[in-house]
Amino acid sequence: MRPIKLTVSAFGPYAGKTTVDFDKLGSGGLYLITGETGAGKTTIFDAITFALYGKASGTHRDAGMLRSKYAAAEIPTEVELTFLYAGKEYYVKRNPEYERPKARGEGVTVEKANALLRYPDGRVITKLRDVDAAIEEILRIDRNQFSQIAMIAQGDFMKLLLASTEERKKIFQKLFRTERYSVLQERLKAEASGLRRKYEDACAGIKQYVNGIVCGEADALADRVRRVQSEEHDVGEVLALLADLIQRDGEGERALAAENEALASSLEALTAALTKAEAWTRAQKALEESKTAHESALSRLTALERDLTEQEENKPRIEALLKEAAAIEAKLPSYRELDERTRRAKALEDTLRSRTEQIEKQRQRLKAIEDALALFKEESKDLESAGKDKAELESMRKERESERDLLLSLESSFDELDSLEQRLARAQEAYKTASAVSAEKKARYDALLKGYLDAQAGILAETLKEGEPCPVCGATSHPQKAQRAQSAPTKEELDKSEAESERAKTAAQTASESAASVLAQRDASKRTVSEAVGKLLGDIPIEQARDSLLIAKKSADEAIKAVTAQITACEKRISRKAELDLLLPQRETMRQRADEALRAMENDHTADGVSLRECTARVRELRESLKYENEKAAQNAADGVRREAKALTDALEAARDTLSKQKTEIAKHASAIETNERLLSEKPPRTEEELKEEQTALKDKQKTVTDRQKALHARRVANQSAKDAIEKKAEELVKINEAWSAVEALASTANGTVKQKEKVMLETYIQMTYFDRILARTNVRLMVMTGGQYELVRRHDAENRHSQSGLDLDVIDHYNGSERSVKTLSGGESFKASLALALGLSDEIQSGAGGIKLDSMFVDEGFGSLDGESLDQVMRALVSLTEGERLVGIISHVGELKARIDKQIIITKEKGGGSAVSVTV
Repeated sequence: MRPIKLTVSAFGPYAGKTTVDFDKLGSGGLYLITGETGAGKTTIFDAITFALYGKASGTHRDAGMLRSKYAAAEIPTEVELTFLYAGKEYYVKRNPEYERPKARGEGVTVEKANALLRYPDGRVITKLRDVDAAIEEILRIDRNQFSQIAMIAQGDFMKLLLASTEERKKIFQKLFRTERYSVLQERLKAEASGLRRKYEDACAGIKQYVNGIVCGEADALADRVRRVQSEEHDVGEVLALLADLIQRDGEGERALAAENEALASSLEALTAALTKAEAWTRAQKALEESKTAHESALSRLTALERDLTEQEENKPRIEALLKEAAAIEAKLPSYRELDERTRRAKALEDTLRSRTEQIEKQRQRLKAIEDALALFKEESKDLESAGKDKAELESMRKERESERDLLLSLESSFDELDSLEQRLARAQEAYKTASAVSAEKKARYDALLKGYLDAQAGILAETLKEGEPCPVCGATSHPQKAQRAQSAPTKEELDKSEAESERAKTAAQTASESAASVLAQRDASKRTVSEAVGKLLGDIPIEQARDSLLIAKKSADEAIKAVTAQITACEKRISRKAELDLLLPQRETMRQRADEALRAMENDHTADGVSLRECTARVRELRESLKYENEKAAQNAADGVRREAKALTDALEAARDTLSKQKTEIAKHASAIETNERLLSEKPPRTEEELKEEQTALKDKQKTVTDRQKALHARRVANQSAKDAIEKKAEELVKINEAWSAVEALASTANGTVKQKEKVMLETYIQMTYFDRILARTNVRLMVMTGGQYELVRRHDAENRHSQSGLDLDVIDHYNGSERSVKTLSGGESFKASLALALGLSDEIQSGAGGIKLDSMFVDEGFGSLDGESLDQVMRALVSLTEGERLVGIISHVGELKARIDKQIIITKEKGGGSAVSVTV
């Protein structure tokens, strides 16, 4: 991937629309991105990363923070990038989510994040997720890989150079995605732990079944049982003991079963004899009871026959009563007609009285409707001019409101001017403070620098030895060595003071730019207010305009209020006119309907009078022809006659039924006497008491045998279950032990816990392979950067066998043949080593990403710690990166690099705020 053109708008320090034409830099070689601190050098790479992946390059820069603080409200925040990949040109445009002023009204609104990608063939996609997926599909790397491959940041990779095995392991885990090996380690450890628990559970299960072996206290095998339950014994011995117990209990159980079967046969014969004896005793008692009941039933038979004869004499009376009831019931329809006609006559009388009142009320209602209709017509005529009056008043109110809005706008301008005055005062005070701090920090740094430089001769003199040449003058004799001052500052103190001075300088410059920006805004606002005062209030000084503004605004508000009150009154008249326009047709319809209803009531009143006279004549006719007063009285009379007939009929049927049942009972008792006399003809040889006594003795003996049999059976079943379970558990134990041994060995190896071996986990071992490949690529460049002096190597021997190892890093010094920790390298040497390591890591990630090759890279800062020779060596290594038409951009403000690199992107801060970009080749 090689950028062709980058355009940023209101992005980071770039306030307006800024374009970087990378095409001017050509297709290969080194170029420099230079400028003051805070001008926006790294923002160039941030913008490229954001255009591609929607996020900045650094982990501390969130997309929501990218909006430029210098940009005007109407300028959108967005990035456009045209880039080449595999010889094809792509265009991508993005904007982050940010707040902007509303297009209409006051307040802010949120501008949602958007993206657009245009393919070489003209196809366009716009959804965020679709654009993100398409970019990764085109470049075949994600944002993290792109940042690691395309951006070499010295500060980040110094951490990798000096990291411990555990720290480096976490870094490589993210870079090379070795988490799956860590997951495998944990799974093996968990599986081994689970199998160990299963083995222990199986052993505990066998012990539990052994403790459950059942044996009688007096049994010959009881001592063997107590011994295996109290001590650890071989499973085979336990199973043999259980087999003996089961065999002995089985034999005893079969003997008791035979004895129990003999007892059951004896009890069955005895029970049959007892049943016969009990039946003979019951028959003797039943015979006496049947004879007594038979005699009693015979004595009642004559009385029942006489009662039936008396009841049959009432049959003629029953027939006469039934005929009388039928005659009364035949007249019931006439009674119903009488009742209905009587009710109808009463209802008609009530209706006539009510309708007479309704007719009078309807006449009064009709008159009221006609009077109201006349009044509505007159009122409607008076309201016809209301609409025209309202239109004239509304036009007048709009003129007053327009004047009032201009006055309110001027009032807001005064408020804004006051706010800007306050901001200007704060900004100027902040600049004074920051400027004083900057001057103080600069003076301290200059003093420390002078002390440090003065002390260099003394530091060099300490390394001189008699007979060896001086590296400055070449003399081998050193009679008067320079002395190093005890108060001389260290290099670390000097670097720290320089950094503080730079930060204070940047803060002062930022405060100055901020104060200048606020001053320009204040002056513009003041001009705007003066122009508005002249137009609205006349030619008066701006200081006096506020009082005039208050008077004018109050006058405008009162005029608007008065006109609004008049409009409200007109609106009420218009509303009333519209209401009357609807009411008049309705009231006319009401008048017609009221008149029609009155005529209908009068017709109904005449018809009801005729019906009342006809109904009254029929009521008189019916009353003369009927015996009883009404239908209810006639029905009650008929019901009384029928009840009397039913009582006589029921008495007759009851007498017949009672006599029949008595004859049946006499026959039943005679049959029972005959049956019991037949049963008593043969007496049993033994009494019922003798047989019951013998039965009880046999049942007690049978229960004793059954209890003993059940106990033996339960003990045999329990021991058999224990034997089966122990055999099954023993088989499981063998399988679990085999699996545990195998998995435990794998888990120990994968987790680096094998005794007397180095503590190297599987994931670390994989990372060691990556690390070795990275170091091979690293040393190619490090040997160039250090003139063949240094080579990085992975430490093979662990410091101890108790902590994880495998990723520790040492350096070989080929000048003296020593091997030592990388932490002993000086500042410049550490920079070269970390840069070489970063380049090596970048090459390895490209190789691991499917051979991805980026045509453009960035190297950020760190060159200030190098001397001239070291800078030459590093430059040679960086030039080697450009082979094969690759552009390498160096982000730095080191002055010597400007003289060495012709192609430059120069970033400058502008006085009004923001930064500008220019490209020189």
